[in-house]
Amino acid sequence: MPDFTSNLAATIPLVENIKSEIINPLMGFLFAVAFVTFLYGVVEAMSKFDTAKVEQGKKHIGWGLFGLFVIVSVNGIINFVQATLTSVGLE
Repeated sequence: MPDFTSNLAATIPLVENIKSEIINPLMGFLFAVAFVTFLYGVVEAMSKFDTAKVEQGKKHIGWGLFGLFVIVSVNGIINFVQATLTSVGLE
């Protein structure tokens, strides 16, 4: 039976580099976009002069919160998988 542990241990630094150089900056950018969308929705929803803008603001708030939830969840899953792999001794 082949030893996959040595191959997996060799790929951990590659995964770390991909996470730190690509995924983390992308997650930060997407978090900022979702947060700005949320804030824009709050400002729109506070507009009491136009009911259409209030409804559009509520939609922006919902999509902003959904985006924030997805980004935080994906980050948690990535950290969980990374912690699981390193706790097995594959670091």
